[in-house]
Formats: sequence, C-alpha cells, structure tokens
Amino acid sequence: MGNKMNIDELLSQAKLASEDHVKFARFVAVTEALCDEQSPLVSAERLSVIRDTWFELELINALALDEWESHGKPADWTEVWNSRFRSDAQELVGKLYNLLSL
Repeated sequence: MGNKMNIDELLSQAKLASEDHVKFARFVAVTEALCDEQSPLVSAERLSVIRDTWFELELINALALDEWESHGKPADWTEVWNSRFRSDAQELVGKLYNLLSL
C-alpha cells in the first residue's frame, strides 16, 4: 500500500485480518505506518491510543508467527490460529477499526 494507504483500504483489510495468521501478519505490517507522527491518517489526539493498540497487535502477531514457525510453517494452521490467537486478534483489530472509524 505504501504512500497510497487510506482509511477505507485499512478498514477493508481490518474486516478480514483475523481470518488467519497470514492476513493478520499483513495487516499488522501495513498498519505500522499509523504509528508515525507524520501519518496523515491519524490525529495527534488518537496517536497514543493507536500506538498502544498497534503494539498489542504486534505482540499477538509475534507470538503467533513464532508458534507457527516452531510447528514447521504448516500450510494449514487454522485450528491453532482459531483456538489460541483469533479471539485476541479480533478484539484488537476491532479496537483499531473503531479508532480509525471516528
């Protein structure tokens, strides 16, 4: 997405982000740009909360990817993702979605 990132694209990606670990990892990578003080997408008032939320997203992402890699990077990791990470991912993506929708 690079410099062409916009709120509508982020919100669209957010709706699918917690479906699996790959989509979640991509979403976390793309939304890192929101933490930049120069981001035109984030108001100064919301920057701190968005950074905190993104950090939590990154923690879930790191834990999930570490576990996925330790299992040998299986092509189908749905059961583990759904049972261990999806709920937290959905909650945090929803929180970020709400912050961006304001």
